[in-house]
Amino acid sequence: MALLAEDLLLLALDDDSGKALVDSITLPRALAGAVLLELALDNVVLLDEEGARGKKAG
Repeated sequence: MALLAEDLLLLALDDDSGKALVDSITLPRALAGAVLLELALDNVVLLDEEGARGKKAG
């Protein structure tokens, strides 16, 4: 099963040239967010009550 970040990267790259369709600041941040979302969906990390810090589930 593909990760969200992998799917996002495929969407963010031009099919013909392979170049990014977004700027060099946005793409890494979007990919990091996708990885964090995947970890949260898999209950690997949890947010505290204020949503300010991540905690390792377990």
